[in-house]
Amino acid sequence: MKEKRLAKELFDKRAEGYAKGCFASEEHVEAMLLAAEPEATQLALDVACGHGFLTEALATRTKLAAGIDLASEMLPKQGKACYLVGDAEYLPFREESLDLIVCRFSFHHFPSPEHALAEIHRVLKQGGTLVLADGISSELEEKSHYLNQVEKLRDPSHVKLYKKSELLRMLVEGGFVIAKVFHWELHQELEDWLSRAAGDESLKARLREIMRRELEENRTGLIFWEDGGKTYFAYQTVIITATKQFLK
Repeated sequence: MKEKRLAKELFDKRAEGYAKGCFASEEHVEAMLLAAEPEATQLALDVACGHGFLTEALATRTKLAAGIDLASEMLPKQGKACYLVGDAEYLPFREESLDLIVCRFSFHHFPSPEHALAEIHRVLKQGGTLVLADGISSELEEKSHYLNQVEKLRDPSHVKLYKKSELLRMLVEGGFVIAKVFHWELHQELEDWLSRAAGDESLKARLREIMRRELEENRTGLIFWEDGGKTYFAYQTVIITATKQFLK
């Protein structure tokens, strides 16, 4: 699929940029662990694991933890966890073989999110836990659409930042019961955000202008402010804990 090839190429090229900031945040990893409540007897999987910050934390708290990512350059060269190059929509695990699955800041890149959720549902044991964390867009359609336009301009592999209501609906329709939802405000500095953009300097200049206009226009639904000569903004994100429904 074209979108997956593009995502792999872009993330392989920009792997270093995703090894810091919010992706390496110990605070967010701890929040994910609190949501997941991993146990020493469990088998865990981190889907689209990136550099494996959460995967490694799970490896110290579970019987076995594995991470899978489409972009091989993102994966750690060594660690306590096992790492695989692979697709979230075609997980190489048996049915009902895993106790815990996590997915952090990646769901908005999946071309077929329902397919990915179906795979997660397939490999989770009955009553198993899924913890999904991602940014969300405004519940107002106009703001949601505009934010996703900007994100797509910055990163062609971007698919969609969903509304919270859309994420919850997909999970329920995918056979999960929502256990808890935790809101997390994710702060970004504009120039750092631009450093991970896929395009050239002319594109970054265009994005810089779009985002600075947001201080007055607020078309994206993001929260903007300036401090010390720098521009910052905040994404609204969620950490959703859900369980696989028991078959009737």
